[in-house]
Amino acid sequence: MVSGAPRCDIAISWEVGRGEHAVLTTVDQVDRPIDHWVLQQRREQRLLEEKIIAASRELERMNRNLRDFASVAAHDLRAPLRQIVAFTGILRTTLGAEAGPVVRDSLDTIEGCAARLNRMTTGLLDYARLSAESHTFEPVDLGRVVQDATRNLDLDLRAASADLVVGPLPTVNGVPALLTNLFQNLVANSIRYRAPERPLAIEIRAWPGEPGRITVRDTGIGVPPAFHEAIFETFARVPNGRAPNGVGLGLSICRRIAELHGWRIGVVAEEGPGACFRIDLG
Repeated sequence: MVSGAPRCDIAISWEVGRGEHAVLTTVDQVDRPIDHWVLQQRREQRLLEEKIIAASRELERMNRNLRDFASVAAHDLRAPLRQIVAFTGILRTTLGAEAGPVVRDSLDTIEGCAARLNRMTTGLLDYARLSAESHTFEPVDLGRVVQDATRNLDLDLRAASADLVVGPLPTVNGVPALLTNLFQNLVANSIRYRAPERPLAIEIRAWPGEPGRITVRDTGIGVPPAFHEAIFETFARVPNGRAPNGVGLGLSICRRIAELHGWRIGVVAEEGPGACFRIDLG
C-alpha cells in the first residue's frame, strides 16, 4: 500500500431480478472519504502549479534585469573606451620616434585591449537587444543577406586572403538585420580562427536537394568534438591557445538569432581540416 493513499473496502451485494452488481465503498486509513483525499491532492497540485508560475515570473524578471544591466553597462563603457583609444593615439603621435620599444609595445597593448573590450561591449549590446526588442519578420533573400554580411567584412577577408564561395541560397521568412548579423558572425569566426599553415577558404551553400539546410564551412583550425556544444554558450572559448582575440559572444549570438527564427544551428563533424556549421531552417 502506498503511504498516504486511501484504503479500499469492497462490498458486493446481489439483488434478484436486477442481476449482480458491486457496490464499491472506499475509506482511507483514518476513515476519511476518498472525495476528501482527492480534493486535497488537487489543492496541493494547484499550490505547486502556482509556485512554478511564480518562480517562472521571478526568473523572467531576473533575466530581464540582467539583460538591462548588460545593455546599460555595455553602452556606458563605450565613452571611456573612445577616450582610451583617442589618448593612446595622441601619445603615439606626440612621442613619435622618441618612443622606445617598451613604450611602443605598451601602446600596442593598450590599443589591443581597448579593441577587444570594444568588441565585447558591442557583443553584449547585440545579445541584450536580441532578447529585449520585438522584430518584424518578412521574406528575406539569404543570398542578399550573405552579400551584405561579407561586404561588412571585406577588409578582414582581404587581409586574410580568404577564398569565399557562396552558392545559391533560399528565401526565408526572417529579420534581415539579424540574419546579416548571424552570417557576419559565422564568417568573422572563420577569419578569426584560421590556420596559419594553410590558405583560408570559406564556403556557404544550401545542401543539394535540401534548401532548408545551410552550411558554413572553412579550412581553419576547427572545433574539437568535445566543444561542439559548449562554443555556443555565452563567453565560451575553445582553449586552443591559437586565437586570443575572441570574446566568446559571436556564436552565442548566432544561436540566439537562429532560435528567434525557429531554426537550429550546430557544428557538423566532418573529415578534413576546419569547421562546418550547419543551420537547419525549421
